[in-house]
Amino acid sequence: MATILSEKAKERSTFAITAAPTDSDGAAVTPTTMAWKLTDIAGNVINGRSSVSLTPSTSMSIVLHGADLALTATGNRRIVTMMGTYTSSLGVGLELNDAVIFSIEPLVGIAD
Repeated sequence: MATILSEKAKERSTFAITAAPTDSDGAAVTPTTMAWKLTDIAGNVINGRSSVSLTPSTSMSIVLHGADLALTATGNRRIVTMMGTYTSSLGVGLELNDAVIFSIEPLVGIAD
């Protein structure tokens, strides 16, 4: 199930999301591969962010800014979907997927 953040990003500002992957037992894991994409609530890719690589670590920052946080015709909600693989005692190349949903706070006077 996706995590829904109560904190809102400010329109066209900077907003960071921390990815801290865990294995099937809930223990922190360093992924073998990791990437993310940014979409609106309708599934449209925002600002070309369809497969952005991350350096695998137990904690990774996804920094969104500017056009990533612009309002669109589909509204002010965004989804960051994270996709990766990891290795554990259960096997090699195990899938690691998660999503974070957040809203953008519109600001008066910010140009689109």
